[in-house]
Amino acid sequence: MFTMQMRVGGFRPKWVAFFLLVWIGGLCSCNAAWGQGGDFIDGAIWRFTMVSKTGPSTTLKGQYRISDRIVFQKHTPTDAELNKQVGKNFPRGKKTRLEFTDFRAVDRSGEWRKGMKGTARLTYERYGRWTGILTDQSGNNWQFTCNRVKE
Repeated sequence: MFTMQMRVGGFRPKWVAFFLLVWIGGLCSCNAAWGQGGDFIDGAIWRFTMVSKTGPSTTLKGQYRISDRIVFQKHTPTDAELNKQVGKNFPRGKKTRLEFTDFRAVDRSGEWRKGMKGTARLTYERYGRWTGILTDQSGNNWQFTCNRVKE
């Protein structure tokens, strides 16, 4: 008797099933990540420290968000989001200039300073870290260091 077996281009149903499962699993995990609330932010969040270079040693800290070259902070310390526009960013390679119009920071005692104006000229130090000098509206200089904490 004559039997004929046909092999079609090395088709292996087990491999096809495996790749389909991996592909579907990838789609499910992506949708789960996109669906989690609070994980998406627009721009990058930075934590900063500024130390007075003139007069008594004062340290101020806080955070801000930069998105589309606009600087944002919280309206009040209890707000959950950084959505109040407080300045602009002017990047230029490994240097940047931040101009603040309503900057806020907290001192060691927990007292908030609001309405600060000034210009920070920063230089890229390493990945996620910039340092430089902030000159406030009174002409006082501050050592300004910021680190990216979320993107």
